[in-house]
Order: sequence, then structure tokens, then C-alpha cells
Amino acid sequence: MRAINFFVSLVCLLFSAALGLPEKGLWKEHFTHNAKVSIEKSMMNNSEIYAKIYCQEELNLNVAWFLFQSPCIEIFLDTNLTSMSLWDKSFKTNSDKLTYKTGAERLSCTASKPLFIEGSDEIHSYLGVKKQPNSPHSSTPLPGLLTKTWDSGAHLFLLSITCATDDCAMNVDVEVEMRNPDGTFLSAVEFPFLPFNGVMSFFYLILIVTWLVLIIRYWKDLMRIQFCIGVVLILGLWEHLTLFAIYETLRKSGEVASSAVYFAELIACFKRTLARLLVLIACLGYGVTKPRLGTIWFRRCLAIGLVYFVLVTMEGMTRLSQPRFTTSYFRLATLLPLLCLDAGIMWWIFIYLARTLRETRMRRNLVKHRLYRDFSYVLLAVSIISVAFMVWSLGIFKYHPCIESWRLLWIDDAFWQFLFVVILTFIVILWRPTGSNRQYAYSLLDIAIDEEIEEEDEDVLLDRLDQDGTELTKVRSRQLGESDDDEGDGKAAVPSRNDELSPLHYAQGPIPATIVERMGIEASSGPNDETPVWKID
Repeated sequence: MRAINFFVSLVCLLFSAALGLPEKGLWKEHFTHNAKVSIEKSMMNNSEIYAKIYCQEELNLNVAWFLFQSPCIEIFLDTNLTSMSLWDKSFKTNSDKLTYKTGAERLSCTASKPLFIEGSDEIHSYLGVKKQPNSPHSSTPLPGLLTKTWDSGAHLFLLSITCATDDCAMNVDVEVEMRNPDGTFLSAVEFPFLPFNGVMSFFYLILIVTWLVLIIRYWKDLMRIQFCIGVVLILGLWEHLTLFAIYETLRKSGEVASSAVYFAELIACFKRTLARLLVLIACLGYGVTKPRLGTIWFRRCLAIGLVYFVLVTMEGMTRLSQPRFTTSYFRLATLLPLLCLDAGIMWWIFIYLARTLRETRMRRNLVKHRLYRDFSYVLLAVSIISVAFMVWSLGIFKYHPCIESWRLLWIDDAFWQFLFVVILTFIVILWRPTGSNRQYAYSLLDIAIDEEIEEEDEDVLLDRLDQDGTELTKVRSRQLGESDDDEGDGKAAVPSRNDELSPLHYAQGPIPATIVERMGIEASSGPNDETPVWKID
């Protein structure tokens, strides 16, 4: 059972474990019986906590409160620990990392004005050592100021309100505010997300404006895949603008609109789905080596996209509905199918990218081969960087019983967002609209050949070309029914309306295979089979 729990924790923590609903800064609750308020939040040093009680009638109340602090950001997530051990003061620890402030008093509450709870500056440890605050109050406390934090990290605030007499009927409203030293409400962990989403929104805006200018300028030469790239750019801007608005509202008001957070997650899920399909169809050669996906792959992409969107939405909504750093079997049940499908998509991308590289190399189309060669190097570099980051993340966040590097937690999510933008930027650069899009677009000569031969026949043709070194242009001429008598320079006739494409078509000599192509061909073949898997469709 311990091994199973470890596996669940490891898988869940590997993927955006620090994410969840943003931490609020303002709480308002109504109580008609004895009240127990429990609030967990990460706060900076010298942050302020305000507590106010509004009574509907005159009451005598017993008020007790605790404020616990620890540099271990995940220490207060155990609900049993929060609800039981801390309340009866029986919590024990083997280190001096947990400190707290406490206070208790009997107060009279009236309906005419709110009741402010008086604070305390004494800092205690469970080892029995009292510590002095790092920075005492330098000015007169504002009304309702209960206490200030004495160190940065995770904080747990507990407030207990009970009637001082047996015959009272409690009817109170409790308001708790947790403000940063500058008066804002963002938590310490989520503070970097506001400028990060602002920068990402600005970057997406630059990409969209640039893309729009290029589309308008080269409208007549556009490829179909370039419209898909534009949709992904718009979704990325929409997502980060929504998140920026959420964190800006939280910074000012202290409240979070959960519906807006779920909406932003839904946009992110749709963007992730479309982005994976975009890379997949790009590696299939859509719009570059193929005029259309074909019925089979169109249905495959449609089914893959639908299933992936459902799985990624389930995982995202489950993650948002649970406290950060928590693991559960239900989340594992939503995460494992998503990981399997993601691995399958990455496998298809890798295999079909190798195939497209091989196809453009055998056809000696230097321009198209350079396009996919550069794209393959980008994906290979991104894969290596991703693995290195996951190893670093495991060492920093996952295997430590006390996560003290909580200031770096935002990187655990921002890195993947940044990496996505890097890949998208390279796609924008490689597939940008230009006046020479016909160099990359599916040519009329390719259409004439591929309409006459099946995919398996074309693979056999490429195999023979690869093994025997036969001139591809001769085979093209025979497929088109053209004469093959002149073998001088081996250049194929190109049916075009002008000569602007003539120097851009085919290389004179063989094009060397890239490392991605070799790896893809070897990975897609069985141990005793020389035929790649991608040939069997």
C-alpha cells in the first residue's frame, strides 16, 4: 500500500502539483452556532491579518485564535491535522520549523459596531522557546488588525468563537482579511503569476499582430495549416488575458471567481488539444507534402482530438477542485489515461516526422526538407530540455518532506507555458506566410504522382530510391507518362505558370539523412522487421 501511495503521489506531483484554485485574501462567513474558522495561505513576512465580528444583537463571546507558520509550504494540507490536532493543542513536531502566535479573550459584541479582536506579538515554538518578532509594529495598528506575520512561508489561521453563556443564540458574521505589506491580497506562492501572465499576454499579442500582418500581406499564397496556427495563437492570448484578469482582481479585492478560473482552464484544455493536433498534422506533411489528410487520418485526428479534450478537461477540473499538493486515486484515474494518450500522440509525431523527412529527402525537395529538418531539431531540443527540467523539479519539489523552495513553485507551471510558446514561436517562424509559400505548399507535380499511387506503393518507391540511388525525377517522369530519354542533368519538368519556382525545387545530389529520421525509422521497426510501422496504416 505504501508503494501504491508513493506511485500516486509521484505521478500527480510530476504534473503541475502546485496548481489549484488561487488562494483568497478575504473570507466572509455567517454562523448561527459555535464557529471554527480554518484558513491556510502562503504569505510574505510582515503581512497583516485582520479579523472582525459583526453581531446581530448584544452577545458575550469567548474568542481564541492561533496563527501557525512554517517554511514547509505543504505542511498544513492534512485535513485531520487542521481540524483536530491543532485545535486541542496536541500537535507535536520534531523540529523547530513550526512557530505560532496565539491569543484568547472574552469580548462583548454589540450590533452597533464591529468587534475587533486584539492581537499578540509573542512568537512560540513547540519546543517551548519563545521568540521575539523580527520587526515589531512601527506605528499604531489599524482598526481590526489582529497580528502580523513574522516570517515568509505557509500560514494556518485558526479562529474559534463560542458563546460565553449557555442561553445565548449566536448569530454573527465573521470577516477575515490577509493582506500583503503593500495592502494587496495575492498569496506568496501566486504573486509571480500576475506579471508572468502579463508578459505572456504581451508576447502572444506581438505574435498575433505579426501573424495578422503577414496573413493580410500574403493572403493569396496562404497554406491551410497557417489558419490553424492563427487559432492557437488566439487561444493562447485568450487564456493568459483571462488569467491576468483573475490575478489582478484577486490582488485588488481578495476574492476569486471560481467560474472564471474554470473557464480559463477550459480554454487551456482546448489550446493544448489543438496544439497537439497542429504538430501532428504538420508532421504528417499536411499542406506541405500532402494536399489533404485523407479520410483515414482525418477521422483519426478528429477522434484523437475529441478523446484528448475530454481527458485533459477531466484532469484539469479535478486538479482545480482539490487543494494544491494533494493526491488522490480519482485524480490518478483521470491522469493516467491522459498520459497514455499523450505518449501515443508524441510517438506518432516522432514516427511521422521521420517519415516526412525521409519522403522529402527521397524526393530531393531541399526547401521542404530544410523546413522539417529545422522543426525536428526544435522538437528534439525541447524534449531534452523537458526531461532535464522534470529531473530538476523532482529533486527540488517532489522528494523532500519539507518543500522550502516554495518561491520557485511558480516555475513548475510557468516553465511548461514558456516551453509551449517557444515551440509555437518556432512554428510561426518556420510556417510564416511569405511570398514564396509555393516552395512549401503541395505542388502540382506531387499531386499528379500521389493520385496515381497508393501510400504503400510510394513507400516501396522510396525504398528503392534509397537503396539504389535512382534519380527520383526519372520515376516522376515515368509516372506522368513523360519521355525519359534525356538523362543529362536529371532535372524534372515543372508545370508552372512562371519561372519563379524553377530554382527552388530539387537538389542535384542526394540529401543526407538527419538523426531524427534515423531514430524514427529504427524506432518504428520491429527487431526482425525492416519495414517501419508507419507503412502499415
